[in-house]
Amino acid sequence: MKKIYFILLSLFLALPVMASTHWNLQGNMYNVDTLYHANVGPSTTQTTLALSGPVNLRVLYTTTDLSNPNVDLKVVMGNNKLASAVTVPNMPASCGDTKNIYFSGINADMFSYTGTGTIGNSVANEIVYKTFKDSGWFGLAYNRNKEMKIGATSVSFLISGCPSAKSVNTPRSDGNIIIYTSKFGTNTKTSGGTEVITEFVNGSDLKANGTTKVRIKSVVQSGNNVIPENGLVISASGWTTKYFDELPVGSELEITPSFRIDNVEIKDLVEMTGGCPVILKDGQIQNTDALLDHLKSRTSRTAVGYDSTGKKIVMLVVDSRQPGVSEGVPSKDLAAIMANVGCIDALNLDGGGSSTLYHNQLGVRNVPSDGSPRKVINGLFLITPDENDNAIASIGFADYVKRLEQGVAYTPVIYGYNAKGVLVNKDLKGFQLSASYDGVKIDGETMVCSNKVTFALTATYNSMTASIPVYVGYEEEQHEISQLQLEWMNSDVANLHTSARQGFGMNDKFYLQNKDSQKIEVWGSTGKIEEIPSGAGTNLTFDDANNIIVRVGTFNTNYVNTRDEMKIISPDRKTIKTLPLSGIEKGRLDFWGHVSGNVLDAKEGGKLYMAVVSSGSILTEIPIKDGMQDVMKTNAHPYVVVPGLKAATTTALVSAWKDGEIALLNPYNDLTDCNSIEKLVYDEFGSLVHDSYYITPQHNSCSGYYIFEAGGRKYIVYSADDTKADGFAIARLATKDTHVIEITDNNYLEAVKSPMKKADGSFYSGNAFYSNHFSVEKIDDNSVYIYQYCPNAYIAKYKFTVPQASVEDIISDDENRVKVMGKDIIIEGDCNDVTVYNLNGSIISRNENKISVNNGVYLVKISNFVKKVIVR
Repeated sequence: MKKIYFILLSLFLALPVMASTHWNLQGNMYNVDTLYHANVGPSTTQTTLALSGPVNLRVLYTTTDLSNPNVDLKVVMGNNKLASAVTVPNMPASCGDTKNIYFSGINADMFSYTGTGTIGNSVANEIVYKTFKDSGWFGLAYNRNKEMKIGATSVSFLISGCPSAKSVNTPRSDGNIIIYTSKFGTNTKTSGGTEVITEFVNGSDLKANGTTKVRIKSVVQSGNNVIPENGLVISASGWTTKYFDELPVGSELEITPSFRIDNVEIKDLVEMTGGCPVILKDGQIQNTDALLDHLKSRTSRTAVGYDSTGKKIVMLVVDSRQPGVSEGVPSKDLAAIMANVGCIDALNLDGGGSSTLYHNQLGVRNVPSDGSPRKVINGLFLITPDENDNAIASIGFADYVKRLEQGVAYTPVIYGYNAKGVLVNKDLKGFQLSASYDGVKIDGETMVCSNKVTFALTATYNSMTASIPVYVGYEEEQHEISQLQLEWMNSDVANLHTSARQGFGMNDKFYLQNKDSQKIEVWGSTGKIEEIPSGAGTNLTFDDANNIIVRVGTFNTNYVNTRDEMKIISPDRKTIKTLPLSGIEKGRLDFWGHVSGNVLDAKEGGKLYMAVVSSGSILTEIPIKDGMQDVMKTNAHPYVVVPGLKAATTTALVSAWKDGEIALLNPYNDLTDCNSIEKLVYDEFGSLVHDSYYITPQHNSCSGYYIFEAGGRKYIVYSADDTKADGFAIARLATKDTHVIEITDNNYLEAVKSPMKKADGSFYSGNAFYSNHFSVEKIDDNSVYIYQYCPNAYIAKYKFTVPQASVEDIISDDENRVKVMGKDIIIEGDCNDVTVYNLNGSIISRNENKISVNNGVYLVKISNFVKKVIVR
């Protein structure tokens, strides 16, 4: 008996790693593979992604939940100076802080090689190192409440009884007032003017918040004076000198700063770094090409951003100058990447050879384009208090998943963390391995397996455990992502082959109609559970009440039925009703879709739809109440074939689901190996007619699909990949007018399960018209179980979860304030609290009555409610 069974752990924390395995970067589609994902600090993960598309890219980033009290954000200035260049790995030691562990960091602001330090505002640990005196630069501000803000910066320094100073530690121009501190150097490097030399009264530095008091030691009518270590110099020129010439020595001045982002003052500021430009604002990619001369080019990039809560920060690097591995990105692609990892606001930092992502235990994580880390002026770091706690409190694998060739040994690297989640041992020894599959050979800390199999590998250390999924012998990458998790897989059903063509799952069991044994076989994760006598036939489905509906009948090669009837079996097996089929077109019936309603209920009832192959294409609607067919209302609809489409064949699968919507899987002529899933509606005469096509990226000619709801949205799971094998995809449900698969359809993809290969290299393609039948079972509002049957291969159960952050309350379609007119979304009435999002979660409009958009699905949020609209 061959069994494949494991629990795929929830691997992605904080922000979702991927919304799908495909990203759209400015109209170019990229496949996304996760190379590394692990906890690297308190509430912090580090992820490495490989993107393949028009060029190859390597993306590395940390995601941190700053609401954890054990982690904080710090700006580090090299050697605590304004213009001292230090590599990112050496910055923590250069700042002399022995109270904290600087466990991860990136380079920050652009800088000048002329000794003037960073370009923009630099505040570290509440101390002002430099401010940008003109407009046109941007920054990230961070306050005592761990609140972040990215935007255009402006700063002023109010000096009691005098005009305000323009900036700190910048070159002085005529008519300017500039403050110089010892962070700048030994002298002000000015010429002429008036300079007021002071000493600190409260504290020892110029603070970014509150008031700094200084006492005047001397007033000098000349420039380039010495800057005292325990004070500062106020330097004035031109018309401003008259306000300082007569200031009495010994008197006190108060200096009060005001830091603003997008003209909103930042209270209790503790950290600030500059950058340029803001590349993502409110989820919208900004038009930044003209701001700096290099923003259109492909190079290494560094960025920082945060999510909609303002508590989760992403620090990210994209490598370049690695042909075939990573070619670098322009700033707009960088913005799209930041949006894809969950940010709503993002700032471009220094790039090129400066781009560095560092971890104190793991070293430099990216490949700097200079070959080694470049010396830079400042960095942005994640820190945690250093409590000298190296005791192991939890463990984790360095690999989040492992893929091996058959017979290849694997010795995993195990991480050890202290009680607060600090990585204190990057190669823990003394652990024991165990596997959920008996065929794994384990020798100490090494395992080997010679069979093609998937299993859970567990490491145990002093009663602490960690697990990862291991794939042995699979050549094709399987795209398990955060939303799709394999619960179990059983290949014992493979020998049923064409004897059991159709099945469905519920309550952790899978039901198959075996036409040879004339029984419904019930399977679970470990094998066959029971058999239910049914009769001949291959059709099997269920309704919303989990009643089993099985077709009993035979057919010959000329597609003319000799006998057809249904059997309905209640979930508890206590009710079994047999009813003949009347008023339907004779023909071959091979597949049924899901039945809406409860066919054993005397009031509600349900409807079964079938496609019949005969001289033409017939769709038959069969109402069933109290287990009996309503013959008078049974309606055989001659299906009007849309030009360019074939008539329904034996692979046609008709499904009814919520809201009375009907879907038909129907092959078409111009793409031989691809099917369309059509949306059918009733016309004014009561006939079923074509309406539109459901968007199903990567669709192939396999016969299975299923429509369901999760998180307030509708989804479709369907056969995917051009191999006609066992791969499938999940997409948000939407329609379009053409059946041609466009690259933009990939925007609707939510998850992909790639096809697997057998030991001989062939695919699990099965029979029963190219395999794959699906059913879906609700877990809660945001999660469902998906059951898959691939004849000649396996049955499997997956868990699909919609991220909580993407769930909104969807108001009904009759909301009369929202209209669609052509390509415009019209909002009637007051728009002070209206936001329009695309399905990627990006904001495309705020507080507008008319929004011009392209074809697609949009969410209109009005106060606390959301309405979905489709523009086509």
